[in-house]
Amino acid sequence: MEDLLPKISALLFKYGIKSITMDDIARHLAISKKTLYLHFKNKRDVVQQVGEYELNREFTEIDSLCKSETPVIDQFWAITRYMVNRRLRVSDTLIYAFNKYYPDIIGDISTRRKKHLNTVIINNIKTGIDQGLYREDLDLDTLLFYYSFLLTFSNLDIFDNWFNIENEKRFFNIFDYHLRAIASAKGLQYFEKEFSPTTM
Repeated sequence: MEDLLPKISALLFKYGIKSITMDDIARHLAISKKTLYLHFKNKRDVVQQVGEYELNREFTEIDSLCKSETPVIDQFWAITRYMVNRRLRVSDTLIYAFNKYYPDIIGDISTRRKKHLNTVIINNIKTGIDQGLYREDLDLDTLLFYYSFLLTFSNLDIFDNWFNIENEKRFFNIFDYHLRAIASAKGLQYFEKEFSPTTM
């Protein structure tokens, strides 16, 4: 099972949810349909388990970015970059199909993603405030809304070319604008010393 889920996930990202069939999946995996049905009840079960696989993978990867020894601004950079890149990887067509054909599955996944990311962001912000790197008067609700937006915003496909040209510089500028809104003087000093478009 564990070796099947990454391969099936790649198929769904490539071909979409609507058109791919259990026959297609078995053929691409070079296994029989009988073997496939030993692991999955039906296509819905495939989508459910792939969703769980991707969600757990995301949790693990985000948590690995938040190690206590890593400076909070570096964590914030890594988390933001991870979320933007992950959203760019998912086409609007795939998101639309998920919402149309499996709304309960995507709804549950979205709720749990939001809850996990909120916890990560709140911990980062509180630590940064305690260390004097973020402003003490930050509105957490506004910050959480911003990151919730990263999880849910659509029509991002039209920005593919914009991001693909000078990707590093564009992401740096986005993060630069955001960090300057939340950092203290000490935090800005650290950011300007440690980060630049040429070193990232």
